[in-house]
Amino acid sequence: MSKSVKILFCILLFSTACFGNAQVKVIVGDKVVSAEIADTPEAREKGLMFRESLGKFSGMLFVWQEDVHNSFWMKNTPLTLDIIFINSAKQIVHIAPYAKPLSLDYISSPKSYRYVLEVNGGSSHVWGLKEGDLVSFEK
Repeated sequence: MSKSVKILFCILLFSTACFGNAQVKVIVGDKVVSAEIADTPEAREKGLMFRESLGKFSGMLFVWQEDVHNSFWMKNTPLTLDIIFINSAKQIVHIAPYAKPLSLDYISSPKSYRYVLEVNGGSSHVWGLKEGDLVSFEK
Protein backbone atom coordinates (compact mmCIF):
# COMPACT_ATOMS: atom_id res chain seq x y z
CA MET A 1 0.00 0.00 0.00
CA SER A 2 1.49 3.37 -0.99
CA LYS A 3 2.10 6.08 1.58
CA SER A 4 -0.62 8.34 0.10
CA VAL A 5 -3.17 5.50 0.19
CA LYS A 6 -2.26 4.80 3.83
CA ILE A 7 -2.68 8.48 4.71
CA LEU A 8 -6.05 8.64 2.93
CA PHE A 9 -7.18 5.47 4.73
CA CYS A 10 -6.16 6.96 8.11
CA ILE A 11 -8.03 10.19 7.35
CA LEU A 12 -11.17 8.28 6.38
CA LEU A 13 -10.92 6.07 9.46
CA PHE A 14 -10.45 9.10 11.72
CA SER A 15 -13.33 10.97 10.05
CA THR A 16 -15.66 8.02 10.51
CA ALA A 17 -14.68 7.67 14.16
CA CYS A 18 -15.13 11.37 14.94
CA PHE A 19 -17.94 12.30 12.59
CA GLY A 20 -19.65 8.98 12.08
CA ASN A 21 -23.20 8.83 10.91
CA ALA A 22 -24.71 7.16 13.96
CA GLN A 23 -28.44 7.75 13.78
CA VAL A 24 -31.25 7.90 16.28
CA LYS A 25 -34.98 8.33 15.81
CA VAL A 26 -36.21 11.34 17.75
CA ILE A 27 -39.94 11.32 18.39
CA VAL A 28 -41.30 14.83 18.85
CA GLY A 29 -45.05 15.11 19.07
CA ASP A 30 -46.38 12.83 16.33
CA LYS A 31 -43.29 13.29 14.13
CA VAL A 32 -40.25 11.03 13.84
CA VAL A 33 -36.97 12.73 12.98
CA SER A 34 -34.02 10.71 11.75
CA ALA A 35 -31.14 12.46 13.47
CA GLU A 36 -27.39 12.12 13.21
CA ILE A 37 -25.81 11.97 16.65
CA ALA A 38 -23.18 14.53 17.64
CA ASP A 39 -21.84 13.30 20.98
CA THR A 40 -18.15 14.16 20.85
CA PRO A 41 -16.62 17.62 21.17
CA GLU A 42 -15.48 17.47 17.54
CA ALA A 43 -18.87 16.38 16.21
CA ARG A 44 -20.70 18.98 18.31
CA GLU A 45 -18.32 21.69 17.08
CA LYS A 46 -18.87 20.77 13.43
CA GLY A 47 -22.62 20.20 13.73
CA LEU A 48 -24.40 20.92 10.46
CA MET A 49 -21.74 23.29 9.15
CA PHE A 50 -21.36 23.38 5.37
CA ARG A 51 -24.57 21.39 4.78
CA GLU A 52 -26.53 22.65 1.80
CA SER A 53 -29.72 20.73 2.56
CA LEU A 54 -31.49 18.73 5.22
CA GLY A 55 -34.36 16.31 4.69
CA LYS A 56 -37.85 17.26 5.87
CA PHE A 57 -37.71 14.84 8.81
CA SER A 58 -33.94 14.88 9.30
CA GLY A 59 -31.75 16.63 11.83
CA MET A 60 -28.87 16.43 14.21
CA LEU A 61 -29.08 15.49 17.88
CA PHE A 62 -26.35 16.96 20.09
CA VAL A 63 -25.76 14.91 23.23
CA TRP A 64 -23.85 15.67 26.45
CA GLN A 65 -23.20 13.38 29.42
CA GLU A 66 -24.38 16.06 31.85
CA ASP A 67 -26.55 19.16 31.81
CA VAL A 68 -24.92 22.12 30.06
CA HIS A 69 -25.65 25.75 29.32
CA ASN A 70 -23.58 26.40 26.19
CA SER A 71 -24.34 28.69 23.28
CA PHE A 72 -24.72 27.78 19.63
CA TRP A 73 -24.02 29.82 16.51
CA MET A 74 -24.61 29.36 12.81
CA LYS A 75 -21.04 29.91 11.61
CA ASN A 76 -20.51 28.17 8.26
CA THR A 77 -24.08 26.84 8.37
CA PRO A 78 -25.99 27.97 5.25
CA LEU A 79 -29.29 26.44 6.41
CA THR A 80 -32.02 28.09 8.44
CA LEU A 81 -32.52 25.89 11.50
CA ASP A 82 -34.77 25.53 14.51
CA ILE A 83 -32.67 24.76 17.56
CA ILE A 84 -34.64 22.76 20.13
CA PHE A 85 -33.14 22.51 23.64
CA ILE A 86 -34.14 19.41 25.63
CA ASN A 87 -33.41 18.67 29.30
CA SER A 88 -32.35 15.40 30.94
CA ALA A 89 -36.03 14.50 31.49
CA LYS A 90 -36.41 14.75 27.67
CA GLN A 91 -38.64 17.78 27.92
CA ILE A 92 -38.32 20.73 25.54
CA VAL A 93 -37.09 23.69 27.60
CA HIS A 94 -36.54 26.21 24.79
CA ILE A 95 -36.96 26.58 21.05
CA ALA A 96 -34.86 29.03 19.02
CA PRO A 97 -36.74 29.15 15.71
CA TYR A 98 -35.36 30.28 12.36
CA ALA A 99 -31.70 30.63 13.38
CA LYS A 100 -30.12 32.95 10.84
CA PRO A 101 -27.77 31.18 8.40
CA LEU A 102 -24.05 31.96 8.69
CA SER A 103 -24.60 34.21 11.72
CA LEU A 104 -22.03 34.56 14.50
CA ASP A 105 -24.73 35.62 16.99
CA TYR A 106 -24.93 33.38 20.05
CA ILE A 107 -28.07 31.30 20.51
CA SER A 108 -28.76 29.86 23.92
CA SER A 109 -31.45 28.56 26.22
CA PRO A 110 -32.42 30.29 29.46
CA LYS A 111 -32.43 26.82 31.05
CA SER A 112 -29.85 24.04 31.21
CA TYR A 113 -30.21 21.18 28.78
CA ARG A 114 -28.74 17.75 27.97
CA TYR A 115 -29.72 17.49 24.30
CA VAL A 116 -30.23 19.82 21.36
CA LEU A 117 -32.13 18.86 18.23
CA GLU A 118 -31.49 20.89 15.08
CA VAL A 119 -34.09 20.64 12.32
CA ASN A 120 -35.08 22.74 9.33
CA GLY A 121 -36.18 26.25 10.17
CA GLY A 122 -39.91 26.48 10.81
CA SER A 123 -40.35 22.77 11.55
CA SER A 124 -41.08 23.30 15.24
CA HIS A 125 -43.93 25.69 14.35
CA VAL A 126 -45.34 23.45 11.60
CA TRP A 127 -45.17 20.44 13.92
CA GLY A 128 -46.82 22.38 16.76
CA LEU A 129 -43.93 21.92 19.21
CA LYS A 130 -43.76 23.99 22.37
CA GLU A 131 -41.83 24.22 25.60
CA GLY A 132 -42.87 21.43 27.95
CA ASP A 133 -43.43 18.86 25.21
CA LEU A 134 -41.77 15.50 25.80
CA VAL A 135 -39.32 13.91 23.38
CA SER A 136 -38.19 10.29 23.13
CA PHE A 137 -35.34 8.51 21.37
CA GLU A 138 -35.23 5.13 19.63
CA LYS A 139 -32.32 3.38 17.93
